Amino acid sequence: MSTLLVLGGSGRTGIHVLSNAAARGHRVRALVRDPAALDAPAGVELVAGTPAGIDDIRRAAEGAEAVISVLNNARASDNPWARPVSPPHFMTDAARATLAVMAEQGITRFVATSTQGVAED
Repeated sequence: MSTLLVLGGSGRTGIHVLSNAAARGHRVRALVRDPAALDAPAGVELVAGTPAGIDDIRRAAEGAEAVISVLNNARASDNPWARPVSPPHFMTDAARATLAVMAEQGITRFVATSTQGVAED
């Protein structure tokens, strides 16, 4: 199976990506700000860092065959109109850094998802 790097694995969608990828036998690594704050599924390796930091992505991407991004801009609450708390150019910086690292390391597979207002019923 593939070695996958997941960006945004601590979020609502990301935790499902981690669980499902690990359950399917992939080697899964997630770049997260605070590994201690995440109850990671069995078999998931957590790497401390930020997806806006190119050196953090380089470290986390070593040996990865694909990158899955489920990043989102954080907000002050679950309300989709709440004040953003992510840095102003977070998504752009993360995308640029990720694509640069992928080119450096020869990673050619990339999956990106986007959600708006994902919540429990």
